[in-house]
Amino acid sequence: VGVYGVSREMIGLASVLGLPYILKPLWAPFLDLFRPPLLGGLGRRKGWILFFQILLFFIYIGLAHVTPDENLLILGLLIFLLAFSSASQDIVIDAFRIDYLSTEAQSYGASTYQLFYRIAMLVMGAGAIWLSDIVEWRLIFFLVAALYLIIIILTALIPEPKERIERE
Repeated sequence: VGVYGVSREMIGLASVLGLPYILKPLWAPFLDLFRPPLLGGLGRRKGWILFFQILLFFIYIGLAHVTPDENLLILGLLIFLLAFSSASQDIVIDAFRIDYLSTEAQSYGASTYQLFYRIAMLVMGAGAIWLSDIVEWRLIFFLVAALYLIIIILTALIPEPKERIERE
């Protein structure tokens, strides 16, 4: 049992919280068929991207207010929602990229996306751990939420792509 009273078994069980990344093909068609609530007027792709980014912003705010010793169930739920929202955001970003880029530019777009995705994972993973030696986790979650605010603003400025069916 660690500092916050969390057992190794619970930590192992937490690995199940990453299932949304494995199961995302199950709900990907629904994200393609329907427009998001409230943001559907922005377009199907951009609306879903902003929907999940806003959700991620609030999840990180929530994570800043919960510690494992307070309520493990709420923490687990927030982490599951984080994985689900992140996986869903990946789905719609891939669809956006496919609609936005020409057929000739698809390979460049996919490789560039993977490069920056890996850099972001490294910065967020190693950066958060490095910062945890300097500041408390609560502040780190607030900083990530602030990053999402910047990303939300930048996403709002990007035009919705025309659907591939219309262009070909």
